[in-house]
Amino acid sequence: MASNYSNFLYNDYEKLLEKFEKQEKLLKETNNLIKTLNDTIENLNETNQKLQKLIEEKDMEILRLKSKNNRDSSNSNKPSGTNGYKKVIINRREKSGKPKGAQINHTPHSLKNKLNQFIDSGDILEEIIEINKNDNNKIKDT
Repeated sequence: MASNYSNFLYNDYEKLLEKFEKQEKLLKETNNLIKTLNDTIENLNETNQKLQKLIEEKDMEILRLKSKNNRDSSNSNKPSGTNGYKKVIINRREKSGKPKGAQINHTPHSLKNKLNQFIDSGDILEEIIEINKNDNNKIKDT
């Protein structure tokens, strides 16, 4: 009976030893996995820091461009003509429906008519000077 007991203990010892070896192997695999994951985390943290710096640079550039875009003559030394916006003049006149140009039964007004009226009034002396008259322009008025 003692031999069965010692065999039983020895078998239990071998089973425990196999379990220990399996646990040791599993521990090594887990440690390798942890090292791999830690390396991945470090790489991701480095990438994250680079991206954060890039985002900060982009934000600064956006702010610089916005401040440059918001400048006009009121907050910089630019002339007011370069503001880019002008007052819009709205035409509030209603259309009459009449045709463009001279109207029917309307006496024409021109400089020639006014000049003739002024000469006919007798307020000035009239003197006609003919300069460079030739066959081509002899018919034209002075």
